[in-house]
Amino acid sequence: MRKQFCAVIALCIILFNMNLYGQGGHVEEYSPTLILPIGHTNAINTVEFSPDDQYLVTSSYDKSCKVWSAKSGVELFTMYGHSATVNTACYSNSGKYIATSSNDGTARIWSGTTARQIHTLSSHKANVRSAKFSFDDQYLVTASFDSTARVWSVA
Repeated sequence: MRKQFCAVIALCIILFNMNLYGQGGHVEEYSPTLILPIGHTNAINTVEFSPDDQYLVTSSYDKSCKVWSAKSGVELFTMYGHSATVNTACYSNSGKYIATSSNDGTARIWSGTTARQIHTLSSHKANVRSAKFSFDDQYLVTASFDSTARVWSVA
């Protein structure tokens, strides 16, 4: 019974690998359709599409976030304000806002179209690792190394 079970597991692994890698046993390589030019002066942490797929937002170790055209790769604007690494940047579901989180202990909310800073959220006691909008864009949730997650009203 044990040998039969092992044989079934081995067959499943072989079939899985054939599906994953194709009959030739190799992964097909793809080329990117767009490469963003060097705009940040340090490593990029995150990148995310806008809800309409027209823009990309990046966060970086250089303490900034940038918005880019997803079609052309042209840099449209930069958001400055954090005093340390920006860990994440994300669009609200409507595209009206961008939220950022940083090692400076803050999260910030920006206009998604003008890069104007709207709010600074600063009650965390340590690095803010992530920020995400609720589905209805009414709330932002942040998570921090201070072992807390906080929910903020955006409206």
